[in-house]
Amino acid sequence: MLTTDEPGTVELLKGAGIIFSGRLIGRGLGFVSHFLFARILGPNPYGVFLLGLALFNFVTLLSDLGLRTGVLREAAAAEGRGDRDMVKGTILSGALLALGASVLGAVGLIVMRGWAVATFKAPDLAWLLPLFALALPFATVGLIFVSGLQALRRMKALSAIQYLCDPLFRIATFMVLILLGWRLFAAGASHLLASVAIAMLALLWLSSSFPLFTPPILTRFRLAPLLAFSLPLVMSNVVGFVLQWADSLFLGYYQTVWEVGIYGAAVRLAGLGGIFLMAVSTIFAPKIYALYGQGDLEEVGRLYQRSTRWVLICVMPLFFYTLLNAKTLLALFGPEFVRGSPALIILAAAYLVMTGTGPAGDVVLMTGRSKAILYTSAVSGVLGLGLNIYLIPRFGLIGAASATGLAIALGNVANVLIAWWFTGLQPYTKAIAKPILIALSVAGIHVALSPMVGEGSLPRLVGGAIIWLMYPVLLRGLGLEAEDLEVWKLMKASR
Repeated sequence: MLTTDEPGTVELLKGAGIIFSGRLIGRGLGFVSHFLFARILGPNPYGVFLLGLALFNFVTLLSDLGLRTGVLREAAAAEGRGDRDMVKGTILSGALLALGASVLGAVGLIVMRGWAVATFKAPDLAWLLPLFALALPFATVGLIFVSGLQALRRMKALSAIQYLCDPLFRIATFMVLILLGWRLFAAGASHLLASVAIAMLALLWLSSSFPLFTPPILTRFRLAPLLAFSLPLVMSNVVGFVLQWADSLFLGYYQTVWEVGIYGAAVRLAGLGGIFLMAVSTIFAPKIYALYGQGDLEEVGRLYQRSTRWVLICVMPLFFYTLLNAKTLLALFGPEFVRGSPALIILAAAYLVMTGTGPAGDVVLMTGRSKAILYTSAVSGVLGLGLNIYLIPRFGLIGAASATGLAIALGNVANVLIAWWFTGLQPYTKAIAKPILIALSVAGIHVALSPMVGEGSLPRLVGGAIIWLMYPVLLRGLGLEAEDLEVWKLMKASR
């Protein structure tokens, strides 16, 4: 039974209740924005936008210098010690370093536009990439400020800025520009305007809750430890980019921009399950950094196992629903997108493995062994690149999904093993068996009843959703432990 004498778990749940709600809304709104882009623009212009966004994200992660995670870890640890000057210095110095790097990155993004046009045979990238370059400094520094909010556990502010204001602003600006007659420009301009607005909002919110600009600003700050921890994570970020975007880039190179657009819709549908892991990880990471600093490894282990169980409970129905309705879901984007249904199924399975391994990477980073993440990420990235190069020319969309899916799955399994090696902690208990069996049972019922649901897209989707309402009912009656009920109460009370 979960009790209030386990303060780490209680705090995790209170924060996760806020972040889960924010992530759910934010991921939903983010999906809506890409759905609108794809539905209104069509596969070809949407594919061009995704290629530009991929190049933007690559330069962003290089400009980041790994400082998002470094600032989070160092500032959270300083906050745990009550050293507010160190917190202030860490956030500001991280932002200044990221700003300088991002300005250089913006210049590089403009310079590479000629190469991008020739490589992907997409002339619109010539004017789209400068729009992304203007957004780059704001986006990079804004992410540092968001890490500062997370380190200070300002979860309501973090949730409001990142998961509500950002996607809503993108949707609103996109639709206004569409009504004014713009198309692809509307997508690019909405990204630029949202990056500026969110950076300013994060800075204002951070300053209002923590006076960053009162002297002394940079006292109690050590640059070397921050960079020593952060810089190895650049390679990890590069691998994360490879796993997220290399498939789209190679599709654009070996196949067509049209296929990039179709694949982009499949990726965004498959990735919806990641909301649950990210929601828990957002509050899990700073909490275990503080607990590890206090030497409380036992509490870290409890949080690790509970987090993994809760994530799996939430992800499994979404996975099976996607698996059984792949074509129908993609048809919502337009009839051309149905071609991506095999890729959607493969990617959904990979994301199930990713979420099923829990926040293992956070446990490794907790110990300060960022180089272990670097090595694992490097292997995953090389594997992903190699498979993309080999499979995409031969199998197109299915090859891209298979390459990325395998790299994602193996990389996350490796993180579980590394976390166990360094700490002796592993994410699973016997209690996970009941929810898995219940999910499989409801999936079987879904398959059996699907011929009775109807042939149209809407009846199939609505009918399937109604069938899956059985899952929480059965889970409540057969699968939940006593502590799970307490978890639900705590998360509801925190919103």
